Amino acid sequence: ERLFSAVVESTNDAIIVQDLSRTITAWNKAAERLFGYTAEEAVGQPIDIVIPPDRRQEEVSRFSDRLSRGESIEQFETVRLHRGGREVHVSLSVSPIRSSAGWIVGAAGTARDVTESKRTQRALDREIEERQRIFETSQDLILVTDTAGNFVQVSPSVRTILGYEPSEMVG
Repeated sequence: ERLFSAVVESTNDAIIVQDLSRTITAWNKAAERLFGYTAEEAVGQPIDIVIPPDRRQEEVSRFSDRLSRGESIEQFETVRLHRGGREVHVSLSVSPIRSSAGWIVGAAGTARDVTESKRTQRALDREIEERQRIFETSQDLILVTDTAGNFVQVSPSVRTILGYEPSEMVG
């Protein structure tokens, strides 16, 4: 029990436990850091304190149905709210908690902050789109090869400069 408590408190993943009425019954230090509420403030409150209002009904129906059937939800990316009101992108996993008699009595969830990786991915996507736009509209001849020297991408200008269709050169 003591070792289990130490593990729960030392993990970087927010761990939240709720009962069937969706009331928070346990909240670890990582949840405090991620959502801004202390355990004392969060325990006894509805889980809705961290769910954006526009997502509450959808997630209640999505999660409740699956959890009531004893299913777990693994690595579901969604948005939650920090106490200060800012959105936090998280990867969420939720599993049903069963009593010793086998009845589902609640749910335990882990949340990992993926806000920064989402921001990085969006920036990378924008950069890729911008490079693709430059590539597609350039009047210069741009030829991209793999390590063996095979063309993997050629700019559309190959048609006017060399007289080839791009599809004739790649492959």
